[in-house]
Amino acid sequence: MIFLATSKLKRMDTPDLTEEKALMKKDVIDLFLLSFESPKMKNLIQSMKWDRKKAGIFLRQDDGNLEITVLSKCGFDSKLVFTCGPLPHRSMKKAPKIELDINGDKLKLRIFQKFDNRTDVYLHKKYEPAMYSALIQYICDLFNERVFGSVLHKMNKNLKITKVSHMLVGSGRNVKSYDLDTFLRGISIEHVLVIAGKVTGDLPVDSPVYDVDCLFMTHGQKMKQVDLLNFRGEHAFFSEKKFNSLDVTTFLDRWIYGDVWNLETMIVYSEKPILVNHIRLIERYTAHAWIPAQRTRHYPYNKYMRSVLYNRDYNEIFDCADGYEIERKSDGLLATFKFSSNHFFFFVWHDRFPRPEKYFHY
Repeated sequence: MIFLATSKLKRMDTPDLTEEKALMKKDVIDLFLLSFESPKMKNLIQSMKWDRKKAGIFLRQDDGNLEITVLSKCGFDSKLVFTCGPLPHRSMKKAPKIELDINGDKLKLRIFQKFDNRTDVYLHKKYEPAMYSALIQYICDLFNERVFGSVLHKMNKNLKITKVSHMLVGSGRNVKSYDLDTFLRGISIEHVLVIAGKVTGDLPVDSPVYDVDCLFMTHGQKMKQVDLLNFRGEHAFFSEKKFNSLDVTTFLDRWIYGDVWNLETMIVYSEKPILVNHIRLIERYTAHAWIPAQRTRHYPYNKYMRSVLYNRDYNEIFDCADGYEIERKSDGLLATFKFSSNHFFFFVWHDRFPRPEKYFHY
């Protein structure tokens, strides 16, 4: 792999500040570097109106190294990668350093341009706190974007981002409930939270974990019944060692008689087979088989949750022809529940006949 080191901050001629069209033709690498030319240039880049999303911003922390990736989205196939960790080649230490002042934080870095439209920026480990705060915030503000994806094996108190679309925390590690709750109270997760580790201790009832739109707790996480009942979002996937008939009826009672208004889907995986008396459930909730005139056959599952339910038989999961129908008397809302040997599925039909484009293509 060949790197071209650069000691210059400018990678092109600085356009006139009135020539917004010239900036429109530049990728995220050029725009990032140009933003340090002057405050006016930075303000111009920030104020530009793009036809579509300009940049995709991703944050990943793994094996002690932090990486921020910025992808060009407007017709460019380029990538800007910031890495906080050791240089991959000893010879790269000879490359000159550039100093950037980001809102008072001075960062020294080395820039290497590759031949595959990728630019790597390396920073010393001591700048990691500034990467979690000043740098990531600067990038988000510059392109008027929130972080799209974030993978954090460990939660870092230095992280200063207000919004993130998708976040994964844990990755097989134990996560203390207090640390998780405190960490998430400072971040707004717009779509998906994946907790890929076992949460030790109880989360408070008002924890933001229960308020995310899509919650995915698996890979070692053992759900407690309180997690199931406290969830206030739209879509959830929980993993449990043993999910029994009492858990099923407790959940269904809460939905039928409680104040669960936002829920759309609930899927629970049980390591041990789920044993329930179907006849008793039918009698308890006056459930009945699918009536085609009441709803469509397949549930149009949320695209964000589909993205984390990879390698699964979607056609089987979302086919609700064999489910049991229950209707909530308070508002007439219809829901379907069904079982496989190790899964409990619960789908709420806020739209009984959704538009075809909402369907997942099997």
